[in-house]
Amino acid sequence: MTQSNAQAQPDLADKAEDNFLWLEDRNGKEALDWVHRQNALTVAELQGDPSYQATFETALDLMTAEDNMPVGAALAGYVYNFWQDKTNALGLWRRTSVSSYKTDRPDWETIIDFDQLSAKEGVKWVFGGASRLYPDFDRCLLFMSPDGGDASE
Repeated sequence: MTQSNAQAQPDLADKAEDNFLWLEDRNGKEALDWVHRQNALTVAELQGDPSYQATFETALDLMTAEDNMPVGAALAGYVYNFWQDKTNALGLWRRTSVSSYKTDRPDWETIIDFDQLSAKEGVKWVFGGASRLYPDFDRCLLFMSPDGGDASE
């Protein structure tokens, strides 16, 4: 007898039912309740560590320091930057000219204020990046999540 090189198809009828299928409904009550319970356990574990508070405060100070250097991407004579601070919790997507960027106080032009947009639309928009469109790079596609999750609209 010769053996076939074809892979045998698994018999899915013998597999146990997926007991976590309900997690697929990311906005469902059961899934959200489970996430909140898991988050509470995780927060308790993290905050129970003696080094937590000092580490948290250091990280927060670094992330919200007013003297942070704005790092950006240069394109077509502008430097684009996503900026978050104490005033702009959800952030600003902004740009300045390359020559202005090289100064001590760049003159930033706000393209999108995500805090204002979220307040206006009643949706917590989280910036996920931008893809500039070839060939002229004068338009871009923004990736925005309506709740900070993996899904983008």
